[in-house]
Amino acid sequence: MSKIKKSLANESSVAAYCLVMILYCFNNIGFTQIFWIYFSLMILFTSVYWYRIYSSDEKNKTYTFFQFDNFSIALFLLTIYFDSKYKFINFELNSLSTYFLIIGLILILTHIVTYVFKGNKK
Repeated sequence: MSKIKKSLANESSVAAYCLVMILYCFNNIGFTQIFWIYFSLMILFTSVYWYRIYSSDEKNKTYTFFQFDNFSIALFLLTIYFDSKYKFINFELNSLSTYFLIIGLILILTHIVTYVFKGNKK
């Protein structure tokens, strides 16, 4: 079996970005072509990440599907920038404030949970 090359970008982060875009597209513009593109990409990157976990020889495997980190947030912010220039999704800025709130809460909660669990191990 060939080893999968570890990449700089984590597939889980890209899948998290695709999940946010799926939620936005579904809530605001419905089942359009861009929704299905992001849905397909999410399935693809989740499958690749699942395969990397499954094929690894480590005893302590880490399962972090849909990891909301700096990379996924950066992808989302870049999408907003390019959409403001080229209008391929037509983001509504009023509805984006809700997504910024949700993403901020998820990041804060994951940071607090990680801090609490690291504190218990010491």
